[in-house]
Amino acid sequence: MRIVICDKHPVFGDALAYLLRRRGDEVLAVTTNLLRAVAMAESLRPDLCLVDAPVDSEAEVPMLAVLRQMVNLTAVVLLVSTVDPEFQRRVGRIGVRGLVDKHLSGSAIIQLLQRANAGETVFPLAGSSANPLAPTRMRNESRRLAAFLTPREREVLCALVRGNGTSEVARSMGISTTTARCHIQSLLTKMGAHSRLEVVTDAVQSGMVDPRTGGWISA
Repeated sequence: MRIVICDKHPVFGDALAYLLRRRGDEVLAVTTNLLRAVAMAESLRPDLCLVDAPVDSEAEVPMLAVLRQMVNLTAVVLLVSTVDPEFQRRVGRIGVRGLVDKHLSGSAIIQLLQRANAGETVFPLAGSSANPLAPTRMRNESRRLAAFLTPREREVLCALVRGNGTSEVARSMGISTTTARCHIQSLLTKMGAHSRLEVVTDAVQSGMVDPRTGGWISA
């Protein structure tokens, strides 16, 4: 698949791009700006545009107008954090190919994108095209990992999901950059991750941290 990703949370967009590229897909661009994504769709002609849906009603109307333009250029799938039946009906009427829950695992998201790319509609409330539920195994793994993280490490993980660097983590927590690096390294070790991008991806996929707010979810 040739894909353009538009997500207002750069870390989530980059993490998803990383997963797609690992399986051989061509991610043409990752942007946080919807109008820029439309321009990219027009010039690059991707197979699929993956777009972050608005979380408030005020932003919905202008976005729908832009999406009408985009769906004339390429197949569009929206990333959502909650499924609203009326919103689903509205975007379905303008030609959006489907909705994908951000809380699904990476493999489930990619499977839905493949189906959308093949011409199938992937709406959660559309009967046979329903999204699969987030895998229970991922939720259980999330709780297992959470038990090994200290409160400080959880705080660091949330900061990384929000896109903070080492200096920003240190400043927000009132600690030195050296201590912040130690917390980050301990976090990577406990989660079996080799990079910050990988640990952020795992945290979002498994439902440990909310990708929209960077808030802790796991109990």
